[in-house]
Amino acid sequence: MARGTTKNFGLILLFFCLLNTSVFSAVNGTLKGTIIDSQTKEALPYTNVILLGTSLGTAADMDGNYTIKNIPPGTYTVRTKYIGYKQEEATIEIREGKTTEYNISLAPEAVEGETVIVTAQAEGQLKAINEQLTSMPIKNVVSSARIQELPDANAAESISRLPGVSLIREGGEGSKIVIRGLSPQYNQITIDGIEMASDVASNNNIVSTDANRQDETGNLLGDRGTDLSMISSNMLGGIEVIKAITPDMDAAVLGGVVNFDMRKAVSLASLKERNLSGTWFPLVDITSQSGYNKLRDSYNDYKFVGSVERRFFNEGFGVFVQGTAEKRNLSDNELGVTYQLTDKTHGDAGIPDLTTLKLTDAYRIRERYGATVVLDYNHESGSIG
Repeated sequence: MARGTTKNFGLILLFFCLLNTSVFSAVNGTLKGTIIDSQTKEALPYTNVILLGTSLGTAADMDGNYTIKNIPPGTYTVRTKYIGYKQEEATIEIREGKTTEYNISLAPEAVEGETVIVTAQAEGQLKAINEQLTSMPIKNVVSSARIQELPDANAAESISRLPGVSLIREGGEGSKIVIRGLSPQYNQITIDGIEMASDVASNNNIVSTDANRQDETGNLLGDRGTDLSMISSNMLGGIEVIKAITPDMDAAVLGGVVNFDMRKAVSLASLKERNLSGTWFPLVDITSQSGYNKLRDSYNDYKFVGSVERRFFNEGFGVFVQGTAEKRNLSDNELGVTYQLTDKTHGDAGIPDLTTLKLTDAYRIRERYGATVVLDYNHESGSIG
């Protein structure tokens, strides 16, 4: 009898908790909307939206949409903040069990002075800074505009400009990255959120016990390191480096995650800033670089990048096509030294006795030809790439 009474009491208590939860959800309200630029009408991602006097708030997503749930009924002051734009405040009434829609338009805030120059590069970097400020994990972001400012040889060179990131170089060119002191196999490389396959042979010290097969065994052992010298920085729309791993990320990652965003076709609003509105022809961009190798007294290094981009069907469908051709002389001198520890009287390390010393002239000519095609479609719920 006591067992049945306890069981019934537990069911009643569970029903009471569920009833209270339903009533609580029905009483509270929701605030949602979209945040855009008042001039270009483009979305402002990662904008901060808070309710003054409360702990409630959120950050907009990539499309400028935001949602704040479980707001007690009442009147609130909504404050919207975005770097480079004027702060907005408005009074909003939240009703019981209702969803209130409040769309926000922010005006760019200019700095007064004798001469003010506004470029698309500044706008792109502002979005990157806001994404860093609103991110839950520790994140560094580089915008496409900032990437194009500097003549980096590849994507690894662009990443190395961020704090906490260093490079492993081959022939004077960055190939792999080290995040917070951890080697490349402990980091994850993704393109638009999709993990790249490893293409780096293992350098660990696990080898066969058979002295005649040590090199063979070492080559069979792979790791998760990725050679980034094959990725052109010109095809990137942005770089994100996450240095603090959160529970929703790959548990095998210890160092960090690098995500490359692919470039997409430029919008008509950006074309207007370049006084190119009203033209049917696509935007064509051609970049050329040249260099001099003092070690080889060579002048024939070059790099050519050409791209064509255009949006169709009321900016819904975008096409971005890019081709690259590059030749670089990466020759250098390599110093090889072998030694033997023979004297153990000075501790376990001993004193090294040099056995060989060899200076090698390494001849390297690297030629790359690449192409990138990105198709994307924007719709009401998001975008497809």
